[in-house]
Amino acid sequence: MLKWYGVEIKGELFDTMLAHYVIEPDGKRSMDILSEKFLGYEPVHIEELIGKKGKTQGNMRDAAIEKVKRICRRRCRHYITTKKYFRSAFKEQRG
Repeated sequence: MLKWYGVEIKGELFDTMLAHYVIEPDGKRSMDILSEKFLGYEPVHIEELIGKKGKTQGNMRDAAIEKVKRICRRRCRHYITTKKYFRSAFKEQRG
């Protein structure tokens, strides 16, 4: 898809979800599940920003920007650390 828009990716690519599938084919997959299961991180759920699903649920446009930034930073750290963990585990498994 990126190529269709003229974006060329250079360097090594690593897919955390694909690596998890190779390591643990029967496991459930989502970045929240992986970071919680393998790193002990408790994910920040969207409900903390906009409330639970239903008629009273808010909208991301209405969420406090500072809270959104804090949660985004935390999620990014979790994703990066999860990627590092799986890259290492994948290399170990492949020998």
